[in-house]
Amino acid sequence: MTEWFESVSDGLSPTTVQGYEGRMRRQILPAFGELALNEVSASHLDRLYRDIVTQGSSPASVRQTHAIIRRFFNQAMKWGWVELNPALLASPLKVAVARVIAPTVEQLISILEETKAVHPQWGAFFMLGALTGMRRGELCGLHWDDCGDTGVMVTKSVIYTPAGGTREAPTKTQ
Repeated sequence: MTEWFESVSDGLSPTTVQGYEGRMRRQILPAFGELALNEVSASHLDRLYRDIVTQGSSPASVRQTHAIIRRFFNQAMKWGWVELNPALLASPLKVAVARVIAPTVEQLISILEETKAVHPQWGAFFMLGALTGMRRGELCGLHWDDCGDTGVMVTKSVIYTPAGGTREAPTKTQ
């Protein structure tokens, strides 16, 4: 798994690399111990997923761990290390989709008035976010040259990771 991770980590964001490393070190590698790759079964994975939940992690964490394992075994099949991907047969927990409740028009007006009262620039920041639906990082990544007569062109986002600090990166969606 370490060899696979070294081969894919260059193409991942620093946040993803940090997340993969943590899950591999804390959950995945200890769970498999000395098992050979072809000995890992769907039942091993299901047991790991139950253990992760028992230790207090959320179903979303289980799904993220499952995604790493599935991706690893897909590559292991391509490299000829295993004949099948046990993650395809495993049963990770379902993740409930959080229902987002948008503020009412009255609540939004109140929020915008409050932010403007704190500082006019905060008011403008929140107004732009409310009108465009931009993500926080996209708002923070705006430069004057992104704004023109025809509108705002969002091409970058500001992200923060403990490993890499604050930096600009391409937006999640283009």
